[in-house]
Amino acid sequence: MRKDSEYRHHAEECRKLAAKMKTGDQRDHMLKIAKVWDQLADERAEMLSKHPGLLQATEKSFTA
Repeated sequence: MRKDSEYRHHAEECRKLAAKMKTGDQRDHMLKIAKVWDQLADERAEMLSKHPGLLQATEKSFTA
């Protein structure tokens, strides 16, 4: 599982791409994707605050 900071980074990248687009469906879609990344980040952070043991398990799986 990824870190919430990675999800937030993806959201920011989507917003940067959207800012370069003209108004329209593609830009709106990119902003919706950014919102989903933000929601995932919030959910991940909340899950880790409720279950801190998951953080250690996740870090071990990335270093192994």
